[in-house]
Amino acid sequence: LSKNNTIKEILDAFLMGHFKALPLVDDGEIYEITRTDVLEELLKIPELLSIPVKSIMRSPIITVDVHSKIKDVKKLM
Repeated sequence: LSKNNTIKEILDAFLMGHFKALPLVDDGEIYEITRTDVLEELLKIPELLSIPVKSIMRSPIITVDVHSKIKDVKKLM
């Protein structure tokens, strides 16, 4: 990734795998961008607060019982 990528492209990169951080190249230097960094950037977009959740959520929605075993939830995810 680079500073030229849009926030959507960066978010899509995170959604392609189970990444906690991704490399970001800027002027030949390599940094990391985390999921928290992406969320903080998203919260800076005022228009985001007025977007209905249904327009960005994915389906089908997957839920688990609160008594599910972690290993079973991990397989599902």
